[in-house]
Amino acid sequence: LKDAENTELPTEVRLRAINQIAGIGGGNEGRGEVVFSRVCSACHRIGDTGKAFGPRLDDVGIRYSKAEIIRHTLWPNDTIAKGYETVQV
Repeated sequence: LKDAENTELPTEVRLRAINQIAGIGGGNEGRGEVVFSRVCSACHRIGDTGKAFGPRLDDVGIRYSKAEIIRHTLWPNDTIAKGYETVQV
């Protein structure tokens, strides 16, 4: 996780770290819900929980691989969903 978050490392090293994290089995849905409610729900919605500022995350598990979800979580500004880009007039 330290390598994946370290912006001073080359992108290839960071991506390898993300793929390694994605290979870890297990997980706890309850912990994920806590993280979502504390961090992600300020901008995103799942069901009736959260705010409709950013894209909905109901189907994120279908749209993205585990590694892509981790990458989007750690590097949220790397790829902005269409329609949610910042526009300056």
